[in-house]
Amino acid sequence: MTDNKTIHNKGRKSLPLLIAAQLLIAVITVAIIMIVGLKIKPLIEKKAELEKTVVKLENTIGGLEKHIHELEVRIEETMVFDRNRYQMDWANAKSLLSGSDSRQERLILDIIGMKMEGVGWKLNGYSPEEGFDSPSFAAWLLNKNELLRIEPSQRYRLPEILPETDNPRKGDLIFYDSGYAMFYFRDRYGHPFCIGMTPLGIAALEINFGPRLLKYCRVNY
Repeated sequence: MTDNKTIHNKGRKSLPLLIAAQLLIAVITVAIIMIVGLKIKPLIEKKAELEKTVVKLENTIGGLEKHIHELEVRIEETMVFDRNRYQMDWANAKSLLSGSDSRQERLILDIIGMKMEGVGWKLNGYSPEEGFDSPSFAAWLLNKNELLRIEPSQRYRLPEILPETDNPRKGDLIFYDSGYAMFYFRDRYGHPFCIGMTPLGIAALEINFGPRLLKYCRVNY
């Protein structure tokens, strides 16, 4: 009987110790989890930052690849344009005025003046100061010389706005499937050529200088 009481008393004494030990283990476990969590959190944040950086780099690479492709296209076009230049003496370009009416003359003089001033190519540009792309150059000249009233936002719709013709005359527009819009001319020998804005700047080119010719459109001078 005495032995049973002794065992029972020992058990009662050891119970608080067991609970204390379990609590201590729990506290230590929580502490370890908190410490690990504190160390892991910066790593998780760093991982998220690295993932964002990777996405930005991928976007940058994609943009660079697109830019390189555009440059390759421009280089190829420039080589085509250079091979198909119409040999014209810009210093004597006023010979284009022969047989022109007053509004044609003003347009031709504007082209010659901007050529001499070095007005260049600018995608989506719409002023001599900024530069022009091909259809913007044509639309700006038509607007300036009151040959066509067209809002700048509508300038890329020139092929839809102007009437088509199978019998082009001096000063009419030629449209190509690459988006180029060039003014039609003939030299004194009757040889047709075109003038307009290109990546080379304002240039005189053979009619079939590269891209497929879509149609001629009449300009009402």
